[in-house]
Amino acid sequence: MATHAADLAPSATLDLALADLAGPAADLTVPPDLTMPPDLTAPPDLTTPPDLTTPPPKRVFTTSHTYTAGSLGGLTGADAKCQALADAAGLGGTYKAWLSDNSFTPPDRMTHSSGPYVLVNGATVATSWADLVKGNLRHALDLTELGQTPPASTACENAAVWTDTRNTGVIFSGGETCGEWTDTTGYTATGRWNDQLNWSDGCNGASCASTASVFCFEQ
Repeated sequence: MATHAADLAPSATLDLALADLAGPAADLTVPPDLTMPPDLTAPPDLTTPPDLTTPPPKRVFTTSHTYTAGSLGGLTGADAKCQALADAAGLGGTYKAWLSDNSFTPPDRMTHSSGPYVLVNGATVATSWADLVKGNLRHALDLTELGQTPPASTACENAAVWTDTRNTGVIFSGGETCGEWTDTTGYTATGRWNDQLNWSDGCNGASCASTASVFCFEQ
């Protein structure tokens, strides 16, 4: 005798209905489609903070202008000249001149950064302050604030730069600072913008009335 849905128990009727809705089983032997690219529209993970342990680089340049030693206006006047040129070039930051007088030397006046010192094109001059004053530079200070070759000097040699400072940051000639950089009489010491070895103490005996550039360091 044929069995009709009406003759079945309620549970059997439900089983038949579910079987009809389920249809054939899915074919799991076909691999998934991996040709679609990942979704790159999701925002980046900003939960990991940046590495702030290494200070940002400090820029260093040789001035694009030359000055008589006696017209620098002391250390503060030389600092102001560095700052004006950096501002005009859009470098940002605070700058001081690498100069000594009988009261202060660069280590006395400048920030001792543990980060690198670089030219305006990114070339590394020193990996830190300690590396800077150890003696030799890793790259000569041969670019101005504009990224150009520094101008010629009339003091000692074409690449002369006013310093009266040894490579290690101590005063060079024990008081010959052209009247603390305000007097055009007398003599002082210079560095060289094209030299990695004698970059700060290249020549002793430059006339204070001659012209040279200045090294400027970001603080």
